[in-house]
Amino acid sequence: MNEKIVEYDDEIELMDLLLVIWRWKVFIISVIAVSMISALIYIYSVPSIYKCSMIIKPAALQQNGLSTKKTFVSATDISREIVSRDLAGKI
Repeated sequence: MNEKIVEYDDEIELMDLLLVIWRWKVFIISVIAVSMISALIYIYSVPSIYKCSMIIKPAALQQNGLSTKKTFVSATDISREIVSRDLAGKI
């Protein structure tokens, strides 16, 4: 039996990889720092614009068999009505 032992020279040694990273550590750290500083400058220079809209459709409430619509003038009226006992059982 003739067995051939094949040795591969194209393998990467872990120690060689760590040495390359160690030699380029200043460059790697500076690239990371510049990227982070650029991101922070961009984040704080762009104005924060938040927009929210909501349409509230008045619900028809049954009062003594009659269908009536309740009109809300302000947000406090809406919150007061939600907290009140009239709508508490319907939510």
